[in-house]
Amino acid sequence: MNKPVTTITGHTGNDGTADDSLESVRSSIEMGADIAELDVRFDKQGELVISHDKQDDYSGFASLRQAMELVIDAPAPRWSSAFVIHCDIKEAETVPAVLALAEKMGIGPDKLAFSGSLSPSLLRNNPEVTKRADVYFGIEEILLELYSEKLSSSELEAIKGMSPLNVLKNRMGDIIGYTDKIASLCRELNVKALNLPLVLTYTPIFPALQKHDLPFSVWTVNDAAEIKRLLELKVCNITTRSLKTALPLREAMASDYN
Repeated sequence: MNKPVTTITGHTGNDGTADDSLESVRSSIEMGADIAELDVRFDKQGELVISHDKQDDYSGFASLRQAMELVIDAPAPRWSSAFVIHCDIKEAETVPAVLALAEKMGIGPDKLAFSGSLSPSLLRNNPEVTKRADVYFGIEEILLELYSEKLSSSELEAIKGMSPLNVLKNRMGDIIGYTDKIASLCRELNVKALNLPLVLTYTPIFPALQKHDLPFSVWTVNDAAEIKRLLELKVCNITTRSLKTALPLREAMASDYN
């Protein structure tokens, strides 16, 4: 069976646009990306805003509503059925509000994706999330749960308070032993793809995961040679800050999928 063409996600701040901006979303649409990624959290009034970091003052930050308005009428990209808004969830408690806003604005499952702070327990307890959005499941979020099953109390205390990505970096050597469980969780929770930082694709962890025939989404891939390598591997999705590099490469290689 032929694999679908790798989707290309425009990272927030792609191609010279500002991070956390509507211009970044517009750039992804206009350049022909399949997906625009942006960071989502609550402001102090409980409104959904586009911001990677917590701020004392969110005045001047665009709202998620404004970004969704851009996506509603965006034309379908060449290789996808609809243009997708990808919400990198910075605070897990925003998920119900994002889903409610998407429903209100007519953003259906074909136009919505999630990544970020989505733990296995959140998805397990809220199965509607993967029915209403494609979930790019962060390996670092999975590992936090798996580590809690096996690590000693002192080891758990040592990683307590670390960001998920720093936990991943600090426990890199453990991951191969968890690949069976990682694959099983991805299938159990019906996620779109396993979301991996680029660095992991250069370690023995990647071929160990490939043996499970999982779909992979890889971030953040800006170098032409790295993009080409992942396109040749036919990963599910590549997130990049350089659409001007990734899109022509994908176009040139698209026939390889047929």
